[in-house]
Amino acid sequence: MLYLIAGTNRAVKLDKSDVRKLESDAQKNVEDMDEHELIEAMERLGIKSISLTNEEKQLVLVVCPYCGHKNEQSMRKCENCGASI
Repeated sequence: MLYLIAGTNRAVKLDKSDVRKLESDAQKNVEDMDEHELIEAMERLGIKSISLTNEEKQLVLVVCPYCGHKNEQSMRKCENCGASI
């Protein structure tokens, strides 16, 4: 399963059983965990992320907070309005 890490423009790929373990441990959905919480829980539980394929990296889009345009994860500026993202 592919998740965008809350508050970042990065993604993590996890096995479904690992997602259940993380959510049970943290008492919240993986989507709602910030980067620190997620990494800490993964280390505590011995969970490793799965490498993203090039196709999956393209699927992770960051929404510009100014104009709503969906940008690729690697972009530092919005392709539509030029704002920093």
